[in-house]
Formats: sequence, C-alpha cells, structure tokens
Amino acid sequence: MAEQRTDILVLGTGIAGCATALAAAPAGADVLLVSRASDPHESSPFYAQGGIVGRPAGDTAEALAADIEKAGLMEEENIGTK
Repeated sequence: MAEQRTDILVLGTGIAGCATALAAAPAGADVLLVSRASDPHESSPFYAQGGIVGRPAGDTAEALAADIEKAGLMEEENIGTK
C-alpha cells in the first residue's frame, strides 16, 4: 500500500465519521475517510436511512414527510399526511 498524507484521518463511516468528514472538507482540510466495509453501501449511514433525520430551519413538516416518503421508507398513510 502506498503512503498517503492527509490533514484529517477519519476512522469509520458511521454518522460521527461522516459528519466529521463533511464538516472538515469544506474548511479546506484534506480528509481521508476509512471504512472497514469494502462496499460503501455496507456502511451504517446507508442502512440508517430514516433513522437519521434532520429538519433544517425554514423547512416544513410537510417537506420533511415528503422527503421521507420519497426515500421509500414510509407510505403516506403511515405518517399521517393525508
């Protein structure tokens, strides 16, 4: 394996690791994110869809429900938006 240099080494692709990488990169840091999974779809955030939810300022409950429904996690009758 070739030597790699980085400003920030993040071990793990769970929510904390991904949040750290996403916060550091726009600040100009060279970020290396390492996962034990050989396939990115086998990481925790991929399976946590719907379990990690954010509603930014200015967003509405209806928009959040639409986003969740669009992700295919809940049907309209199950989230009470009829």
